[in-house]
Amino acid sequence: MKELERYYENINPEFTAEELTERVISKAEMPKKRFSSKFIGIAAAAAAVMTLGVTAAASGLGYFDVFSNLFGEKAENLTHNILEEAEVIRNDTEKMDFELVAAAADKHRVLAIVDVTAKNGFKLGENHIGDARADFWKNFDINISGGGGMSLVEGDENSARVMIWRTASEDITGREIVLTLGEYQVPEMPDYETDKQWQVRFTAYGESLDYEIDDVKISVSPISVWFGSENKSVGSEWLPITIITENDTVTIGSGGKSRQTHADGSYEEQLIYRINDPIDPESVIAIEVQGTRYDLK
Repeated sequence: MKELERYYENINPEFTAEELTERVISKAEMPKKRFSSKFIGIAAAAAAVMTLGVTAAASGLGYFDVFSNLFGEKAENLTHNILEEAEVIRNDTEKMDFELVAAAADKHRVLAIVDVTAKNGFKLGENHIGDARADFWKNFDINISGGGGMSLVEGDENSARVMIWRTASEDITGREIVLTLGEYQVPEMPDYETDKQWQVRFTAYGESLDYEIDDVKISVSPISVWFGSENKSVGSEWLPITIITENDTVTIGSGGKSRQTHADGSYEEQLIYRINDPIDPESVIAIEVQGTRYDLK
């Protein structure tokens, strides 16, 4: 706990808690349909110095601003999936500092935006200047089958911003999740991991819309689409799905698949597709999977 206190003592926000609160409330009062009282409540939490908003303010951004910069107006769709609190539980790195500046989740996916800053003379991305992904390893401690990945948003030899995600075949709502980032002794060489790590802990939650059609369960959120079925194959992880919205726009996602076969030959199957640009789940009217159309509305 003392380490966490020292961590927050070293933060020098660009905005005071009161200024940050006013910024968040002003965003919440904008005439956009998905903002709610829950989002306004984040502002009060920000003033308590225990939220992603305060951490983000250290780099001159707020938690919603980070997603806005990444996704533009589509970030509005994440309003009910933004995680409000996170706690740094370990920080003993030597080559770089990590900072969680934004995070979102739903029932089957976690999305984290992390800023990486080089220190003690280290330069990020020795082999690919600015690509900090070569300098550290990652792990989401969820203990549920699924896949993950990481992409570079921007970076140079001194600092970088990365997007890290993890999918899960089971519902992770309410589960405690720990994201660990650890330094490599030699870039891109897993056998040379060091014990220098940074860890942040948070609880996953976020809104999704659930359906059951022809014995197939479907969960739709701004950042993923999940299918669950018993003794019925829904689709292939190698083929994309088509998401049809009220505006006749189409979003294509790529997915992952898990299957559990029982002793009697029966099986359960899950498909999880990540969505790169947040969508409005309420606008989705149908999903097509390998020629099969599931009408949601």
